[in-house]
Amino acid sequence: MPSFVLSNTITDDMLVDYTIFTVKNSDRVNNLQPIKNLEASDELINFIIRTEDYVPYAYLDVDGITKIGYNLSIETNGNGLTEQEAYTIFIDQLKIAERKLKQLLPIDTITQSQYDALLSLYFRTGDFKKVGTDIRKFNIYEFIKERKWNYVATALTNSGNNRTIRQTEAKILMLGDYGSMKRRHFIKAASLKKLERDYPAKMLTDQTKIQAERVYFVETQRFLPGMTQSRKRFISKQLT
Repeated sequence: MPSFVLSNTITDDMLVDYTIFTVKNSDRVNNLQPIKNLEASDELINFIIRTEDYVPYAYLDVDGITKIGYNLSIETNGNGLTEQEAYTIFIDQLKIAERKLKQLLPIDTITQSQYDALLSLYFRTGDFKKVGTDIRKFNIYEFIKERKWNYVATALTNSGNNRTIRQTEAKILMLGDYGSMKRRHFIKAASLKKLERDYPAKMLTDQTKIQAERVYFVETQRFLPGMTQSRKRFISKQLT
């Protein structure tokens, strides 16, 4: 089979011309602020939780790591997470990532949209200096240092890693475009509806079944469809 070598360098002829697109929030795109004064915007928080989705029980992610809630790798061995519990832990973890990112960034001032895009990348991947996969990875640290944001955005767009999310991060960076907001109660409702469909086949252990059953009852005051009487009694006992 023929092999293909993809360039790991962003060249001028690769640059996406973002000037042809509409800027959604010019203040967030153009207004430089001290990094120490910035925090994740509400729009960024919503972008992350709606694209990570909420799962109330522990599951094995595609990366082989056990996750729960909003793609979290902590609190997986407990009683499951209600949406509020998952959201609270998510915010705590995001704040930890923010503090680390502020210490690592090579510049002192940045716009809200630039900050949000880099925070999303760092929070999700653990790295803001490089983006991509083993097949194609771009080093964007120097671009950030030199404020070559169109190079950063082009690297995000072409990285091939979680393509839709990286492309949205590029839009956040250059256009202040975070996509369509989705309220948390809709995210929770969709998750619980999916849980009804997945139970019990997607719960791989008795512990994850208990997590799913417990959280569903706490959130809805109803038992999951298909639960046996013995499991209903067990969950009732757990919650009294």
